[in-house]
Amino acid sequence: MESWTAGAAAAVSAAAAAAAAASAAGASAAAASSAGGRPHPRNANVNVNSAHVRPRSSSPTPATRPSTPQSPLHRRARISEAEALLDEAAEVQGRAAGPTHEDTMAAINRLAAIKLRRGKLAEAAVLLGDIIDAQRDTLGDEHPATCASAMKVADMLRRQGDAPSLPYAEELYSMALSGRRVSLGDYHPDTLAAAAGLGYTLRDSGRRLEALEWTAAALEGRRVALGDTHPDTLQSAVALAELLESVGRLEEAQELAESAVGICEEVFGVYSPITTGAGEALWRIKSERRGLRGESASASGSGSGSVSKGVRER
Repeated sequence: MESWTAGAAAAVSAAAAAAAAASAAGASAAAASSAGGRPHPRNANVNVNSAHVRPRSSSPTPATRPSTPQSPLHRRARISEAEALLDEAAEVQGRAAGPTHEDTMAAINRLAAIKLRRGKLAEAAVLLGDIIDAQRDTLGDEHPATCASAMKVADMLRRQGDAPSLPYAEELYSMALSGRRVSLGDYHPDTLAAAAGLGYTLRDSGRRLEALEWTAAALEGRRVALGDTHPDTLQSAVALAELLESVGRLEEAQELAESAVGICEEVFGVYSPITTGAGEALWRIKSERRGLRGESASASGSGSGSVSKGVRER
């Protein structure tokens, strides 16, 4: 066991060093780019009263030659190397301490993070799912760490937008919601975030009536816990307005969207992203109402030339 532990520690140290090197490479390249692509010469005479920098020698020695920024290809190679080392570290740590040990889960989490950075969402989701299973076995479904991991993976799967992933995202949101209700209470922001996420997932799955129920519950809870002007509350209001529109309840949808837009403009300003998002939702709802009223007026006017009730109300 001691040899396995030593091997795991060595692998983790090597992987951490590689990951740090990859991050440092990116930071060095960013610094060089912000300086016009040329690092400041370390061996130079600088006149503070002049904008010119005069190197002491036109041919700096190798010891003082400025380093060349690494190419994007080189940085990708370093990140790939770090991923391979982290993969090995997670495997060695799992054999040494077991899959449910906190060090093993930490190693898997680091590996998942670098896979996410490289755009390997499916592989990262599998790794994070392994962490959730281990946490459920060791900590229980209601533990804050288990619920946080479930939310992280559910958010990632939902935003990925793949229909086959939505049932698992729904399961994770439901688990996080149940656990947080017990450990945090119904009106804690984290509990309400799980309810909102469940509503979004049901909407994306085409189950609009169920989504309507959970989104309305999230909005009500956020109004109580966070207030009417909180961004999360306004986000839920717009989401609920869009769901009301999708099930044909256009008058309620427009009323809710108009209220959200008014608050957004007052609190965040006309050009804030949250304001423009709410405004776009309101525009779509109004456009649909106008379209339906136009169709109603055309159908009614074709027979008797009368004006429809919907248009008179408008």
